[in-house]
Order: sequence, then C-alpha cells, then structure tokens
Amino acid sequence: MPLFKTFLFGLLTLVISSGAVSPGAIAQSGFTLPVGMNLEYVFYRGNTKIGTMQRTLTRSDDDHYVLESNVKVTHFFARLFLKGIVERSTFTFENNHAKPLKYLHHRSGSKKSRNQNLTFDWDAGQIGGTGQVSDNSQETPWVLEIPANTVDRHLYQLNVMFDMQDEPTSLQYLVADKGRLKTYNVENLGSETIDTPLGEIDTIKLLRQTEKRSTTIWVAPKYNYLPVQIEQNEKGQKFRSVIKNIGGL
Repeated sequence: MPLFKTFLFGLLTLVISSGAVSPGAIAQSGFTLPVGMNLEYVFYRGNTKIGTMQRTLTRSDDDHYVLESNVKVTHFFARLFLKGIVERSTFTFENNHAKPLKYLHHRSGSKKSRNQNLTFDWDAGQIGGTGQVSDNSQETPWVLEIPANTVDRHLYQLNVMFDMQDEPTSLQYLVADKGRLKTYNVENLGSETIDTPLGEIDTIKLLRQTEKRSTTIWVAPKYNYLPVQIEQNEKGQKFRSVIKNIGGL
C-alpha cells in the first residue's frame, strides 16, 4: 500500500495510545457532546496538499447520534489510487462515552475497494456485561464477542475528547476491527503551541508508536481536546493533516 494512502487511512483511525487510563476511569466534568460540530482539515504529503476531510456530528433522534467523516482526494497523483473515504458511526451517548450501534466504512477509487458494515448488538453477549459485533458485508461474515466498553475505530476519537478533560498521562481503547479486538494505547507528551491556518493554538501532544510507524496527534484544550493536527512518520516519509475550519464548538 503506498504510504500516502496508508496515511489517509491512518488519519481516520487516529490511533492515540499508551494505556494506563481506560474509558470511564476518570470522573471528568465540563464536557458536552459537541452536536453540530463541523470540521475541515487539509491533508499534506510533505508540503504538498493532497486532499481535505470534513467531519460532522449530528443528532438523528432523541437517543442516537451520527459521527461522519468524508475524505476527498484532490491531488491528481493521489487520485490514481484513492478518490475518497467515508466513515459513519451511529451511536448512543451513555455514562459520558459514545457507545457504537453501527459503523460504515467505504473507500472509493482504488483498484480494490474496501468496505466494512458493522452492527453492534449489546443484548447478544453470552457473558454478563458483553455484546457482539458482526459484519455480514464481507465474503466471509464474522461475529465477535466484545466487552461493554468496545468502540469502532472511528468513534473512539470522540471518546478521546472526553477522556482528555483531566489530561491523563495515557489512554487505552478496545476497538473492534476486521473480526478482531484490538487495543489502542496513547501517551501524553505534554503541552505544545503549534501554527495552523487558524493561527497559533495551544495543544497537548499525544503519541502512538509501533514498530512500523509513529503517529502524533495534537489536541486543543480550547476546543474540548479536538485533534487539530496529525502527523505520521513511516520509512522516512512524513504526512500531516491540519485543521482549517472549526464550526459548532
């Protein structure tokens, strides 16, 4: 997979890590679910703009919400491999955390399109406090039993905004993905002021590091710990996304 395509995919998963504090372990206050949020990011490979992403949070009814991200690739070379990515999480908000109900992922324009369509059933678990997640859209459908605090790889980013209210040293999330339960771990590296199209923003720098790549995310306390910049380093190449417009916060 070309590295810039890996980066676009990584931006949507925003793997924040290093886990000492798990969701629900902190008694945060002052956080309101940002219904009406409308964000725009610009994606770069080095200093070259390759696309944009819009992210929105809406209420579908009294109890259900939708977090949606839409990537549009505009650079002519990048479009040879990828034209767009849509991710959509439908969820409820319980005990100050987002709880997934459905997750959709659709990638268009590549030689091999990739799709996921997850359904979370919180009444189907065989053990108390568990549920099941399934995907019947694949050639080989799968079902996975999951703990109560499991999220999809898109929705956990919203829980990061809540969990960072008390600025823990690390975070950890259980994520259902491709028939497996994965652990996303995130280390807090401290404060840093960065330059953006919106001017200088005071942030907290978060890091997730694996053997193959490192992903750094800057979240802004001013905007309820919204990710305002993401940078990925892999095999000597650097990719970056930066906030361009913030609405609804």
